[in-house]
Amino acid sequence: MEKEELTVEGQGITAIEDLSHLVNLKHLDLANNRLAHPDSLNGLAHLKFLTKLSLAGNRLSEGVGMHLVRMQRLTVLNLAGNDLTFIPPCIEQLKGLKALILNNNCIRSLAGVTLPLNLNSLVLSHNQIEVIEGNDIRHLKNLKSLSLSHNKLHKFPEGLALNELKQLRLNDNRLTSIPGLPANIEILDLGNNLFTASSLLADLQNLSMLKNVNVRGNPGSECKLTNPRLLIVNNQRIIRKKQHNYKQLKSQRVEKNIKEKDSTHEKKIKKIITKDST
Repeated sequence: MEKEELTVEGQGITAIEDLSHLVNLKHLDLANNRLAHPDSLNGLAHLKFLTKLSLAGNRLSEGVGMHLVRMQRLTVLNLAGNDLTFIPPCIEQLKGLKALILNNNCIRSLAGVTLPLNLNSLVLSHNQIEVIEGNDIRHLKNLKSLSLSHNKLHKFPEGLALNELKQLRLNDNRLTSIPGLPANIEILDLGNNLFTASSLLADLQNLSMLKNVNVRGNPGSECKLTNPRLLIVNNQRIIRKKQHNYKQLKSQRVEKNIKEKDSTHEKKIKKIITKDST
């Protein structure tokens, strides 16, 4: 049976040999090797059926994208921990891509590339990004998770109609406000930024679905958030006192007393009947 998965991680590989004999390969992991020059990926040319590819932890920079264009079935691409200074423009041709992992590179901007429409997970943490423009991500209507932590962000676009976005990580940046966040966000990390208490309260008040938020390391981190579904704040679970419905409790007590009286009455009647029968 022809192999569909192959892991060659941490083997010190400097170039990929011809893999045409593995034409039906679906998952390929080449993480933590020594791949650097674009030509070192020539051996990937025949792998048109790949759905998952990891080139994480190598030394790849410009030119890496030209070998990916033929992989039209790719759904997960991991290029974390390389030397990329920008997102390879050819990424926009990977129409079926759902997860793009680019953390721990040297990327400064998202300009010059249109990210694939079907992305639902985008990881750009630990880069050098200073500004995200609305047009960079506004079209990603299927995006569920976005990580931009550990960058140099001082601005984040407002009014994004990303209704599927559930997780947003913006910790360890230079942000002072983030008005107009998508209302359906459930997990939000804003730790180690420059938010005041007033800006946090104003920016988060309309996030009615918010369940988990981190604001530690901000000037206003002690503010009291009151979002209705909030369960975890700064990694601490909220303990809410149970509010009893006193009208319902009173009704239950009355009903119980009536049942007890009825039971007592029935017992008395039974005793009378027993005496009469004897």
